[in-house]
Amino acid sequence: LIGDSAVILDALFGTGLTTALSGVYAEAVRLVNSSGRKVVAVDIPSGVEATTGKTPGEAVQADITVTFAAAKTGQFIYPGAGYVGELIVTDIGIPAELLDKAPFVEIIDIEYAAGLVQPRRKTAHKGSYGHCLIIAGSPGKSGAATMAANSTMRSGAGLVTLAVPASIHSVVEVKTTEVMTVPLAETICGSVAFESLDAIKGLLAERDVAAVGPGLGGHTETVALVREIVSTAKVPLVLDADAINAIAGDLDALRNSSAPALILTPHPGEMARLCGVDITEIESNRIEAARTFATANNCYLLLKGARTVIAAPDGRTALNVSGNPGMASGGMGDVLTGVITALLGQGYNPFAACCLGVFCHGLAGDMVATEKGEMGLIATDVQEMLPYAFKCLIK
Repeated sequence: LIGDSAVILDALFGTGLTTALSGVYAEAVRLVNSSGRKVVAVDIPSGVEATTGKTPGEAVQADITVTFAAAKTGQFIYPGAGYVGELIVTDIGIPAELLDKAPFVEIIDIEYAAGLVQPRRKTAHKGSYGHCLIIAGSPGKSGAATMAANSTMRSGAGLVTLAVPASIHSVVEVKTTEVMTVPLAETICGSVAFESLDAIKGLLAERDVAAVGPGLGGHTETVALVREIVSTAKVPLVLDADAINAIAGDLDALRNSSAPALILTPHPGEMARLCGVDITEIESNRIEAARTFATANNCYLLLKGARTVIAAPDGRTALNVSGNPGMASGGMGDVLTGVITALLGQGYNPFAACCLGVFCHGLAGDMVATEKGEMGLIATDVQEMLPYAFKCLIK
């Protein structure tokens, strides 16, 4: 029958499936996938879990999926997203008021991101777009600090100050031009020392937002310093890398923070440390892991990876669709930290800053990949493409 067909319509299983296909069903899927015919899936490719995107067994590789009433999260989360093909959402008469009451995840695509962009005022000056503080760096990791700071500038911040251990201060002075720099007291290992706390508090008092963590190191003094900053800061904070590792052992600093907004940007390994679980548990349901942590700890959580998840303290959740495998290289997280910090400094609310920042970061990566390919794509390529990505969103 398949040999005599031009198109195959997959309507074996729908959105209720939660187990692996077996027997005749698995065999049918294998025949469909090896047929070379065009495949159209009804609602969701058979074998893909609609909520999580898991494919515990065989799954239909569709060219087109026509889904009903609303898209399903499993159609955007890998591995399920790789089986959907072109996704078409079609109305089948489900009342809009029922859809509005259903729990949902926002999809951050180019239209959604464009709706978040705030045009710059004709009368603007550098003070109009925030003074951002970056606390970062340690010996061997000056690049993380400078990429975060330079990406903050490339994302529209008015002013940026980069505070680093004194021993790498002269290095970051060379690697930055528009960014102001401040040397801080350091530990015997060269990371930022606890005795720099008063200096940092002085810097925070005159800034609009701060990012902490890129390349910061894990010395015990530095860990204690990060926890104290998180507990006492009065400005929005973006926590990345070693700052996340520092608070993983003391979530009370997070829960009792004085900051008006806290944004954490963990990759799956850091997220596992925050939650005290194995990485496989995080990756098995990324959306639920992010949402649960954000609501329990009153923070904004960006769980990085293919299809980065953004979760807010009030339960709002979004899923980003930009980005590509070429961005799986060192320094990309430092660039993302800079983008989000810049948007906070410009007055974007935290959820909008997260959503717009993640999309533009991925879009810049996609633009680089179009020009250069995915192999050898590096973080500074993305950093320099950021203004062009934002330009694409301005109507």
